Amino acid sequence: MFRDEEVPLRLLRSLSGRSERPLVLLTSSHRPNKRTRSFIKDLEATVYGVVRLTRGHLSMDELGAIARRLNVERLVTLMERKGNPGIMISFRPEEKGLVEVTRLPIVGVILRRELRSRVQVNGCRGVYGVSESTFNVVDAVAKAFALQVLNEPVGNYLEVREEEGVYLIVPRSEKGFSGPIIRVRL
Repeated sequence: MFRDEEVPLRLLRSLSGRSERPLVLLTSSHRPNKRTRSFIKDLEATVYGVVRLTRGHLSMDELGAIARRLNVERLVTLMERKGNPGIMISFRPEEKGLVEVTRLPIVGVILRRELRSRVQVNGCRGVYGVSESTFNVVDAVAKAFALQVLNEPVGNYLEVREEEGVYLIVPRSEKGFSGPIIRVRL
């Protein structure tokens, strides 16, 4: 279905078992460390429609071509800062190239394995802000992952709340919360 010379075989293999088309292609810098790779896996398991791509030596132009071939809505790249996830940049693939949609500076991350929680929140389709002050972050997260903004918490969703000048993005469901917990600052 997606077979083309520009699409890496490892990505085609991961897409072969999926029934729906991917909405977001998630990748990292050229040589991510172990913590960043784990964070990307956690995001793929948590957010609906996310498929990770091991970048290797692919340039941004090549990533844009792959994103256009797969007809995804967003290409999200995760850059590192001092060996940790540092900034998340979301692009919309268009014929003329990649257009930046939003940028989220990451202050810290708590991975799923670090929480030791048995609650699994998978397939988050929306973003919910606890207060009015979180509107900008809710909007940025919704744009970054092509999610809808929720007026009330329903099903599996990403909750955004403010704590001590930092915004927390927490995956939630009726059963409780899960990881990864992302701390961002605008």
